[in-house]
This record gives sequence, C-alpha cells and structure tokens, in this order.
Amino acid sequence: MCGLVVILRLGQRPLPGPEIMRRMLGSIAHRGPDDWGMTADEDVQLGAVRLAVIDPRGGRQPVRGCASARVSCVYNGELYDAAEHRRDLERDHALPDACDTTLLPHLYEEHGAAMVERMRGMFAFALWDGAARTLLLARDRLGIKPLFWARTGDYLVVASEVKAILVSGLVERAIDRDALDDVFSLSYPCPPRTMFRGVHELRPVHRMTAGPGGVGEPQRWWRAPFLPRGEHRPGRERDHEHALRDVLRDAVRTHLVSDVPLAARVSGGIDSSAIAALAGEATGAPPAAFSIAFDDPRFDESVHARAVARHLGSRLHSVLADARAAERLTELVWHTEMPQVVPGAIGGLLLAERERAEGVPVVLTGDGADELLGGYDVFRAARARRLFERPWMRPFQPSAFRLAGRATHQPRGLVDWMLDTARPSDQVAAAYGGV
Repeated sequence: MCGLVVILRLGQRPLPGPEIMRRMLGSIAHRGPDDWGMTADEDVQLGAVRLAVIDPRGGRQPVRGCASARVSCVYNGELYDAAEHRRDLERDHALPDACDTTLLPHLYEEHGAAMVERMRGMFAFALWDGAARTLLLARDRLGIKPLFWARTGDYLVVASEVKAILVSGLVERAIDRDALDDVFSLSYPCPPRTMFRGVHELRPVHRMTAGPGGVGEPQRWWRAPFLPRGEHRPGRERDHEHALRDVLRDAVRTHLVSDVPLAARVSGGIDSSAIAALAGEATGAPPAAFSIAFDDPRFDESVHARAVARHLGSRLHSVLADARAAERLTELVWHTEMPQVVPGAIGGLLLAERERAEGVPVVLTGDGADELLGGYDVFRAARARRLFERPWMRPFQPSAFRLAGRATHQPRGLVDWMLDTARPSDQVAAAYGGV
C-alpha cells in the first residue's frame, strides 16, 4: 500500500510551510517504506509515500502529465487494466516508466473526471489540475483504498489516514460522539462519519472536486449492476459454477501483476484456498502461503491450512497468536483509528509483520468472500427468518423463535437442522435481499 496527503488553500491565507507536509508524511510512513515525495504551487501541496510493487525504479510520486506538467497526482492503489490503458495512451502520450501510477495524469488529460469510470482496480487518489485550479479526489468502487478529508476555514486537508490530518495541526482533535454511538450500535462509524469530529471519509465509489473557491459535494460515479427483482433467470447450477470459476480466475490473474515477491494467505477455508490454488494455476508454481494459528483449540484452524498447503505444494509460514497478542490492541487501534469491538484484526497485524520479515510485501487474501456469497451467520439467520415468515409458519412464530433461541446453544439444534435443509442458493439470495 501507499499513502497520500494534500493541503489545498481555500481562502487568502498562504499554505503552511513544507515541514507540515513532512510531518504528515512521517505519520503514515508505514504505508510506504520505499520512497516519498512532495510538490507544491501557490494553492496546493501534494505528498506521497510509496510501497513499490510495479516498476520499483520508476513510479516516483507525485507524478505529472505531459510536457505542460499542469496535472500532478498522488495515488494509492493498483490498476488491473493498466496494460490496456498503456496501449491506448502510448499513441499520444510520453510515458516515462512502466508503473501504473504514471498513467493517471494522462488518463485525466484524455477523459477528465470521467477517468474513474474507465479504471478497473483498487485506488484512492488526489489529482491537481493546475490550469483549472481544481483538485479531484476519487475512491474505488468497493472502497478498498481509504481516503479522508477535513475542511477548515482556510484549508482542505486530505490523507490516506486520519492521523495524518490530525498531526498537521490544522484540524482540531475531538471525538465525534455520534460516531461513538455508531460503534456501540454497528461496531464501526457509519461513513462518511469517522471517530473524529470534522474529519470525513470519502465513501467508496465517490469523487469530489475542490479549489480555491470552495469544496464540492461528493458525487457517486458508479452503481453495482444488480438486476431488478424478478428478472433473474435461475439457469443450471453447473453453468453458474463455471461462470463463477471464470470470474475468479480472471480476478486472481489480474491481481498477480507484481515486480516484487507475492504470496497468499491461507486459512483452510474455501475462499482463501481457491485463490491460492488459482494463483498457482496462473503462474505455474504454488505461491508461498501464510497462516495464523491459535493456542486455543476452539479457534485454531491451522490443521486445515496445513492440509491446503500440502495439497498445493506451497511452503507454509505459520504465525501463532496466543494470549500475548492482546498486548497489540493499542497498536491495532492506532492503525484502524477506531475502537475495536471484535479485535480480530490483530491476527492480520501479526501476519503482515511475518510476511514483511520474509521479504514478501504483497499477499492475496480471501477477504470479502463471506460478504459476497452469504457465508456469515447473519445470512444463515436470514434463511431461518425466510422459513419462519412462510404463511403456514406465522401463527407459530413466537414459539418458533423462542425454541430457536434455545436451540442455538446446543451442539446440534433446530436452527442447524432448518438451515441444513435449505439450498445454498437461498443463503446467497438472502444476502441480496431475498431476490
């Protein structure tokens, strides 16, 4: 990952000195240990720290456009369709290196703010159009890469992490009490709210523009292409299996573009195992694998991770999380910038340290599969609710819910039986609102 920081002048007050930008970049140096850079004019300061993945010798940030250099950009992310963009741009643009970062100012020169609609990847960026005196901020479709902003009377302050905004000294440090209420209700602040008053998250699939004259409202630039209720055609289950495999194979292939070592996290579950297997299929060699083990057998799944690694022929690196892992909670809160109701991300912190120690800066994971494919218990509960809401069950709902509540505390209860009788497609349907 990389990190970016921006200070845009909104009023008559001049920009702060460069030491403020250096302080902000220093607060997120962990995001980009390989390089850093800054640029400025009378209205804006841009800075970035870089984790070099594509073309480590190139890709210096901030990057600029064509000869006029009126466009400057700082960027965090990766474009999976960079090769296609490069072929299109090379006809009219001089591209100095092979890094995908280099493409962004040239894409803007061709397409303006609509460039984001042509980008396939994970990204957050800030782009300064010096001729129009306009700053463009944008974030990818699923919000994989973060971006935060705060407005004061004199400045717009932007960064990949809230801590960089706060260390600038330009924004008051204060807890947002509504966000704290969100944490107790939802386990996280509800975007665009953050834990800090006056600091906003640019939501996924949104872009916004700003300039010395003011700050525009964030605008959504894409919507997921879900079919309306009733327009789905069931089709054959095997056809859906092949279609899903093709999509996964393509997604894994595009994520393998890297000029530095790359590995996979393996838990033993279907999602991470499938990704690791497809990575080996695409490259012709099994990727190195990393997994986390627990000293409590109730939570430990390392036996499954070892089985997957043996099957794939991967070398497995295992990290043990024991009671001492709780000592990392303060560090985890510092990184996530919010209270941790269920601090499971400590395991990810331990894994990242081991991966970096082994010289692996990039890993593939199975994150997101449960959300997309209905793998969480909340989706199982939705399936049970669909059963209870059938007309013939309605008179018995109060008794059924009481019985189900008691059954969930048994090794094998009524809810398990009911869920096992439902088809897996019902679980996926429940995840998408019952369509």
